Amino acid sequence: MRPVVRGAIRGALLTALVGFVVACAAAPVHPSLRACASFGLRAIKRHEVVSVVPPACAGLTKAQVNQAVGIAIREAVGPQPKAAGRHLAFRDGRYLAPLVSRVPPSPSAAVGTSSTSKPPAAQLTWSALACWFATAAVGAYLLFGQSWHRHRHRRDRRPATAPPRVALAHAAVALTGLAICIAFAITGAAALGWTAAALVAAAAGLGMASLVTFLPEPVVGPPRSDREGSGWTRSLVFTVIGHGLLATVTMLLVVLAAISRS
Repeated sequence: MRPVVRGAIRGALLTALVGFVVACAAAPVHPSLRACASFGLRAIKRHEVVSVVPPACAGLTKAQVNQAVGIAIREAVGPQPKAAGRHLAFRDGRYLAPLVSRVPPSPSAAVGTSSTSKPPAAQLTWSALACWFATAAVGAYLLFGQSWHRHRHRRDRRPATAPPRVALAHAAVALTGLAICIAFAITGAAALGWTAAALVAAAAGLGMASLVTFLPEPVVGPPRSDREGSGWTRSLVFTVIGHGLLATVTMLLVVLAAISRS
């Protein structure tokens, strides 16, 4: 029964890890001219009348929404003779007419631009911070879990040793970058964002170098008769893959957050 319970726990942890990677990788919908036009084009193709302001258009000025509606209608009509193009544009425009009437005019374009640029930057920053925390948690499990496993089975394998220096350096650089990323999320300073991006890249390089320390060691003596060793190896492989995916997403989000703050 115990192997079944262990397998269920590992499966649940792996599912949660994959879900967190997907959640980190999913980019939030940012209001922009292109996103609003794409939404309008989809509504025209589906023959759906837009009754509410979608997230892709929320925060845009009335002039920007009108421009997005025009782009969507032109793309839906395509190259047509003038008379036919007018008829098709009038037909397709009725699907997006409520969208134009529902968007209030903005006092100034500058105010609209500043209100739509700040939330995406904040979302990217906090998403990067959340992914970095998850990456650090998985990394801590790899660092201490592998040492515990070696110590537990020291009679069957080589004597247990402390984590290699490259793995400790990887952890130190990653934790330093995490602290700077926290300061970046609080202050929004672009210099801190680029410093965090440089440190996460350095941590990734040290992580690739320390990967060899987590590979299964050759067994000294007769092979084990139970399946615990192979089960640990499979769990270790999946955990390393999840750690790498989280680190990749974290690196991308930190760079995008630094760019958005610059």
